[in-house]
Amino acid sequence: MTSRERMRAALTGGKTDRAPFFPCIFTDHACVALGRTFEEALVDPRLGVRCMVEAGIFYGCDVVRVRATPERSWFAEKEVRPHDGKLAQVDRRTGQIDGYFDVQGGGQLTLLNPPPPVSKVEQIEAIAYPTADLVLANGSLDTARDLTC
Repeated sequence: MTSRERMRAALTGGKTDRAPFFPCIFTDHACVALGRTFEEALVDPRLGVRCMVEAGIFYGCDVVRVRATPERSWFAEKEVRPHDGKLAQVDRRTGQIDGYFDVQGGGQLTLLNPPPPVSKVEQIEAIAYPTADLVLANGSLDTARDLTC
């Protein structure tokens, strides 16, 4: 069976020739497996997606986990670069640092000026969740699509 046939059978309750191999390889491990650094993938999130796909191929996975990148506009508006021994996200227009990336704990951006926490039900109800069409239109899945289709 091909990986596609194996996964289709597994997901529809059919019989497979073996158990599908679908590890959840995250960007940090994928980078190390391919001789890159996690910091490189934080500087260019498209590289992180590429490493996740290439690591899946390297390990012989039946399925590859990929993640969305920031919207297309982020690449024009933001820059990630070293600052004071840390990895900072910088606004290209103002030069102001938005925050620092946690390179040891999963790559989360910690904002210097975070918004206030939600404290009312009305605020929760006002949160806009992006539709699939919006995620496709804003470019967050461009790299994943280009590498997997």
